[in-house]
Amino acid sequence: MKIVFDTNIYIAAALNRGFIHRLVQEIVTDREMQVFISKDIIVELQNKMGIFLNKGLIQPYNVVYVFETIRASTQTVEPKEQISVQEVASDDFKILECAVAAEADLIVTMDQVLLRLKRFRNIGIVHPKTFSFMFPQK
Repeated sequence: MKIVFDTNIYIAAALNRGFIHRLVQEIVTDREMQVFISKDIIVELQNKMGIFLNKGLIQPYNVVYVFETIRASTQTVEPKEQISVQEVASDDFKILECAVAAEADLIVTMDQVLLRLKRFRNIGIVHPKTFSFMFPQK
C-alpha cells in the first residue's frame, strides 16, 4: 500500500510519543506499506518544526527523530502536475500533488478540509484513527 502523510501527522508524531507516534512507527516499519514524500512537504515540515522549536513546544531530539524517520523510511517523488482544488487551501495542494505523483492509495491527515474530500482521484483520504481501524494490530 502506498501512503502519503500530511505534515500534521509528522508534527503530531514529534510532539509526543502517543498514538500518532506509534502509528507512524508501525507504518514505516511495515514492509507492505510504502510512504512517499515530496520536497515541498519536507520544506513545509522544516518550517513548521522550526516554529515549534522556537516556541519551545517541541524537543530538538524529536525533530531529529522525525527527519531520520523520513530519510530512512520514505521515498521522495517529484510531482509533475500542479493541482488546484477549490475546496482545499493552497498549502494543502502539495499533499495531493505528492499523492498523485506517487500513485498513492491513501493520504493520512488530520486536516478537516482534506478529510471532507474523502477521496481525490481514487486516492482515499483518512484520519489516523480510521487508518488504524483499517489495519488492526496483528
